Amino acid sequence: PADWAVQLSQGGLAFENGKTYQVTFTARASADRMISVAGNQDKDPWTTYGKDSVKVTTESRTYSVKFTMAQPTDESARVEFDLGASASDVWIDNVSVREAESSEGIAPSKRTLPRRNGSAHKYDLLGRTHK
Repeated sequence: PADWAVQLSQGGLAFENGKTYQVTFTARASADRMISVAGNQDKDPWTTYGKDSVKVTTESRTYSVKFTMAQPTDESARVEFDLGASASDVWIDNVSVREAESSEGIAPSKRTLPRRNGSAHKYDLLGRTHK
């Protein structure tokens, strides 16, 4: 199946043209597997602003991916975790989406994400916000 066939996502994010965003999260899986993390449009046609894959292992670890928003500013974007490429269980926690300090060394349209008011938020899997 396509990796996007099973998704965990959070909308209500704003990505500003030319800015670099970083998504940081803790994850582990029942068996080593790949997952994809994307920042994209939260409505049809679901334009992807940045996407990267990470190998998640059976040990809990913190991961971080970045991308630079090369599209026009989107005030209604989302971050998504694409989990459909494997049937192995995966646990994701401590998700943080924020503007990165610097875009140096990061290719445009390659990797992350803040709320509309510019603040960073963390979400647990029940959707509870942690500041």
